[in-house]
Amino acid sequence: MRPVEAVLVLLLILALPCACRPPVEPVRDAGVPSDCRDPVLASKFPQCIESTNQSTCTNAGGRWSQGPFGQVFCNCPTGEKDCTCTSANQCLSTCGTDLTGDTGSYCSDVTEGTCSEWNADFGCRCRFTEDGDVEASCYD
Repeated sequence: MRPVEAVLVLLLILALPCACRPPVEPVRDAGVPSDCRDPVLASKFPQCIESTNQSTCTNAGGRWSQGPFGQVFCNCPTGEKDCTCTSANQCLSTCGTDLTGDTGSYCSDVTEGTCSEWNADFGCRCRFTEDGDVEASCYD
């Protein structure tokens, strides 16, 4: 392998975890009923999503996990399992529901979702935006 190819391969390997890992967004909190959210898990969430190794991840209540493309990351519980939502800013992770309807209109009849139990919300789902719009999206 030539030096230029080796550098390109190394850059690609280093970029994979960033490209495949769900984006870490600021902790959001508007509108989720306090009686729904687990306060202990929710309080550990900010520290958990910043974890860069297995020890700090598990100490913060997360699971050291491997994504679909081999990247490792800390998958953190939000404490919001089954909390209803109508906007992404109501959840620590995502607000969504299973795909519904026919091709092309998967999410047209969705008016309410639930907050994700974990920060990594892989798969194809109807996800609410911060503005309350619903979009079909897939995260690998």
